[in-house]
Amino acid sequence: STDPNAFALPGGHIYVSRGLLMLANSEVELSNVLGHEIGHVAARHAAQQDAHVKTLGLSTLLSDIMSGGGEEQPDSERISGSFVARYARNQEREADRIGIHRPGSQRAIA
Repeated sequence: STDPNAFALPGGHIYVSRGLLMLANSEVELSNVLGHEIGHVAARHAAQQDAHVKTLGLSTLLSDIMSGGGEEQPDSERISGSFVARYARNQEREADRIGIHRPGSQRAIA
């Protein structure tokens, strides 16, 4: 893809798009991106997010059933989407902290 992107899969594989490779000005910039993605793998963010999305999906379904479920977007769906976005932002910050961890400094993953 020509879009700049990088992502990590639950099994630990990390992918970098050609667009990101073309955008990177140096190996240092690319290594920062890879460190960030390694942080996601080390913290098991994909597995955590999958579990949270499944839990929120079940709670949304139960809430909709209990309320009679309408055609419009229920409040529970809107609220769960907001929670997932906030949760993902926290994971991004944690991946940044892990990615810049230097050996000999305070441990990055608790």
